[in-house]
This record gives sequence, structure tokens and C-alpha cells, in this order.
Amino acid sequence: MKNFILIIIFSFILSSCSIKEEAEKTAITELEGIWKTSCYVDSSDNFSHIKTITVSGTVASYKDEGHSDTSCATDYELNEENFNTLSIGNAVTFVSGGTGHYFTMKVVSSKRTPQVATLVTAYNILSACGYSDWVLNTGTDTTGKTCVSTTYGAFGSTLYGLYLLDGNNLYPDKASSHYPSSVSTVNAYVKQ
Repeated sequence: MKNFILIIIFSFILSSCSIKEEAEKTAITELEGIWKTSCYVDSSDNFSHIKTITVSGTVASYKDEGHSDTSCATDYELNEENFNTLSIGNAVTFVSGGTGHYFTMKVVSSKRTPQVATLVTAYNILSACGYSDWVLNTGTDTTGKTCVSTTYGAFGSTLYGLYLLDGNNLYPDKASSHYPSSVSTVNAYVKQ
């Protein structure tokens, strides 16, 4: 009888694990692909941006194309981040009725590329990100560096995130030390 009870308990534990793993696979599958914003003016810096998130399995990348005009035709700066070990956590139901999940991922690399000469000059004068040898249209590794007001995580550091998925629209947010409590729904990342 004792062995029978142990078998039942063990079966329940395995079943719970497989349900959790299946939910995580489903969530990662719903995120897979390329998600992109339209061109928009960011009120925090008054530059126009097009942002792209690409997810493939447990690997993700983020690209922020900064532009100096409202139509996103004139390049200004490119910021890129790469992540691995994307892991989906608990499901979340938002006040709006939409659903999403908490997630974590580890920083692999980040890179910043100035695309106008005036920005290169400013970065070199300021020793932005700790460098004074910035070159036009050449990416510089910013992994683990504080650059202007943005701090990039060190290699292997964990980022905590939350996303809302509404049809083909994704609204994510991430932080370096805790899960975000909400997401902005101002600019959607649209499934491409």
C-alpha cells in the first residue's frame, strides 16, 4: 500500500511538471517570430523609433532604430540587444481582459551604433559608455555598460519581463531587478 501511495504522489508530481512545461512551450510558441512597431515619436527623447523583437525558441533579440525625422527616413542611432534562455513564467490576466505572462531571459550582448557624425563627436567628448573611440556606423559593445540614461545588463545577467498579447499585437516591458507591474499599450509590436 505504501508503494502504491508513493507511485500516485510521484505520478502527480510528474504530471504537474509536464503541465507546466507544456504551458511554457505554448507561451514561447505564441511569441515566436518577428514583432515590429510602426514609426513613432518617443516623448522621452523626441526622436522617432522603429523597434523590433525577434523570438526563436529560447533566443530573443531586440533592435531599436532611432531616427531624427518623424517619418523614420533619416538614421540617427541603432541599439541592439541579444538574449538567451528565455523562460516563460506565470500567466497574467490584465484589467483589460488581455492575457500574457511573466518571463525571464539572460543578456548575451548589447551594441550601440551612432549613425550621424554629430552623435559620434558627442559620444567621444562625453566618453559615452566609457569609450572615447566611437566611429560612425560602427557598432560598439555596450554589454554591462551605462550609456547616457540606459544601463545594459552584464553578460549572463537576468532580465525580468512581462508581456500582454492581444491578437497580433505584443506589448512587452522588462527590468533588471524585478518583474514590471504593468506594460504600456501606447505602441504595439505587430506580428510580421
